[in-house]
Amino acid sequence: MDLKPKMIFAVNCGSSSLKCAAFLLEEGALQERYRFVVKDLATPEVEVRDPRTGNVIRIISRETDLVEALDEILDFLEEEGLLSAIACIGHRMVHGGVHTAPVHAGPDILEELEQYAGAAPLHNPPAMACIRYLSERLPDVDQVICFDTQFHHEMPALSSRIPISAKLTNGFIKKYGFHGLSCESVLRQLKETRPELADKKIIIAHLGNGCSLTSVVQGKSTDNTMGFTPFGGIVMSSRPGDLDPGVLFYLLKERKASVEEMEELLQRESGLKALHGKTGDLSELVKESERDAGADFAVEYFVKSVCAAIASLTAGMGGIDALIFTGGIGENNTEVRRRIAVRMGWMGFTLNEKQNARHNDSISETGAPVYIGIIRTDEEKIIAEQSFKKNTG
Repeated sequence: MDLKPKMIFAVNCGSSSLKCAAFLLEEGALQERYRFVVKDLATPEVEVRDPRTGNVIRIISRETDLVEALDEILDFLEEEGLLSAIACIGHRMVHGGVHTAPVHAGPDILEELEQYAGAAPLHNPPAMACIRYLSERLPDVDQVICFDTQFHHEMPALSSRIPISAKLTNGFIKKYGFHGLSCESVLRQLKETRPELADKKIIIAHLGNGCSLTSVVQGKSTDNTMGFTPFGGIVMSSRPGDLDPGVLFYLLKERKASVEEMEELLQRESGLKALHGKTGDLSELVKESERDAGADFAVEYFVKSVCAAIASLTAGMGGIDALIFTGGIGENNTEVRRRIAVRMGWMGFTLNEKQNARHNDSISETGAPVYIGIIRTDEEKIIAEQSFKKNTG
């Protein structure tokens, strides 16, 4: 009997979006057959894409609910005769706590992971909901969980330790680092396209709804701008990034804010949205920046935040050889990349404007001291490969 999977189904549930991909096992390799994208969980559309062209081949209407979206995707696969081919489902889980490698999604593991929900409230609970739903719809299919934190598990103590009493941290409260699956995808592609850079000093700037920057030396994470939770680091769409804890004390004590109000504030009402007053969508802010001073201020604030992180991570590595942009903003926003490169010109960043406008893989001038590139992250492929390996290992 052939026990190898016929298809791996990868589920990537973000804080505001859902991406899934179906990979068929062909001649010992995983080949992507379909990609499914819900850009915003508040909108009633699932895009079905052909991964070979990137074209949308079908739009599925649905209710504005995460599980409903997943249900519609599985219905589509059933129509295509592929649902029964699923032999393993892989999930992205943002906070893995003590876990440093993928795990099978058994009842004990799920119970254990519940304790991390408060450390990633925008991410872990939706991922858990997906796992539970799929356990009901496809009870005989193995599920594997891949963690965003696992790439950073060897981060040195100088980066991971948090300077509060060890009696309180108990080895658990520390910097974990996030967007690790994206980093793994970027580094794999970099080894294929620019092997001479693979073991150099690299900063990966994952810029999207959530944002973090990771310093990598010889292929290993040395630091990440996020910390114990995905709230820290640079300013984001609706999250503040690093924040003076005294601000929280003041709001709790003097303004009598509740913990629930503070969670809502920090998760959904801060960051660029708070700076602009209306929207935290960086793409929209860039579009409005020429005629809206508030939008331009928010964009500049974001750029300054990114540049400060680049400088700090560079100091930690003792230099920099390459900056790689990835994530929705990093891959697609010409103006944000341009502003970052201009502001970092003092550090040897020299942008080729034409290549940047075309979103080329390489966007730095030839011979520049620091290579600047764009790599389209493929977390779903990493999830599928790691899940396949775990399932057949």
